Amino acid sequence: MTDSISIQPLRPRHAAAVARIHHLSQEGTFLTALGHPFLTVLYEEMSRSAHCRAFVALVEGQVVGFVVGTLSTGAIFKEVALKRPIRLGWLVFRRALRRPRLLWQALQTLAYPAQANHALPPAELLSLALEPRWRNRRIGSALVARLHAAMREAGVTQMAVTVDAANAGALRFYRRHGFRHAVTSQMYGRPMEHLVWNSKTGDENETENR
Repeated sequence: MTDSISIQPLRPRHAAAVARIHHLSQEGTFLTALGHPFLTVLYEEMSRSAHCRAFVALVEGQVVGFVVGTLSTGAIFKEVALKRPIRLGWLVFRRALRRPRLLWQALQTLAYPAQANHALPPAELLSLALEPRWRNRRIGSALVARLHAAMREAGVTQMAVTVDAANAGALRFYRRHGFRHAVTSQMYGRPMEHLVWNSKTGDENETENR
């Protein structure tokens, strides 16, 4: 990692850049299909929420990566939906006019917190992404380490992450950073792996991987 990288809290002014990186790095996923305006509003609200811990990686003031975690997935879903229901609802509906399947996926997403396996903690790493040309420079590792520190400061001892079971690279990354398999489920018609980080064992694994 270069010395010019700075890890800072996510602010509303970063939301558009974060949405663009999300779109670039997660092509074909449900949230990406909802479009850049939807993602921008979503990350604006997450940057303001007391339920979230979110950070950006900056190079000369430009966002090159980000990570978003929440103390409670159910709480942040409810908060965002209540704060911007008309705006977000319209953005989803407009996209769904061309892709009706998105309505089914939206309902699955809204139901996700209530359906989450009881073995999983409420805290969750929701999203992590980097500009393609800034990958493989340990920036992702720095972002996850900062999120882990923020979770410890908030008194969180366990945090989940959900990964598409077919995404071998992401699974390897999270295992290197202390996440361990907890349960497998189905979402959007695909198998999903739920992994959990424990602050105690996570510290030991991160030390080994430095």
